[in-house]
Parts: sequence; C-alpha cells; structure tokens
Amino acid sequence: MTEPDFDLSPTVLEWSRGLASLSAGQPPCPRFRPDEWVETLANCRRFVDDFGPEADRLGWDTLTLFGVHPQSGVIRGDWTGVLLISLYPVLEVRADSCGSTSGRSHGTSRGGIAGSWCGSSGVNAIRPAFWQIAA
Repeated sequence: MTEPDFDLSPTVLEWSRGLASLSAGQPPCPRFRPDEWVETLANCRRFVDDFGPEADRLGWDTLTLFGVHPQSGVIRGDWTGVLLISLYPVLEVRADSCGSTSGRSHGTSRGGIAGSWCGSSGVNAIRPAFWQIAA
C-alpha cells in the first residue's frame, strides 16, 4: 500500500500521480495492445507501491522506468522504460537492476538500460514518460 503523500519524495509523487491519471481502458501511447496495457499499468502501480521510495533513493529516474518514444510508443524498445517491458513481480531493486521471479534482471547504467538505449541527455529531453503522452 502506498504511504501517505507527505512521506513520499517529489519523484515518487510524480510516479504515483502520473499512473493514477491513467485509465486501464485507454492505452496512453501507440502500440499497446489493450490486454498488455491493463497488465502493464497494474504492474507499474504495484512497483511504485512496493519499491518506489527505494528505487528513487537508489537513483532510478522517471524516464528509465516509464519512458517511451513520443511517436512510436512501446514498439521502440530502445526508448522504452524497464517497467514497460519487465515481468512482474519484481523482487528486488538495486542501483543497477531490478530482479524478477523469471530470473531476468533489467539493468540500468546511469540513464539507460544496459544494452538497450544510451539514455543521453538529448534522448531524455525528447523521451516522455508514458503518462505525459496521454495528457
């Protein structure tokens, strides 16, 4: 269960409020199948509830977790945040990865998923969180 707002950092509040603004019945960006969107939204909300403060403390940022390509949506895996492609449940959050029951780890390296996208400041400047596309 999410802690009261006054206990959360501004970053975790942004994540919670961004996710709360979305409907399970309306994918916010291109290329989400409705059934995948319902599961992804539930998984993202669960992650923020279970691990949000810890992920923020460890330096995970909005775009690394929730970023999407502004026109192509989730089809561009090289621009897609780790929570949009991860399997739940996440059991552990570390500074460099999130671990799931599948045995897979989704890693990050200060602004990018290892082997996926570079996360340069130029890319991050134009890559929104998926709730920003729906707005």
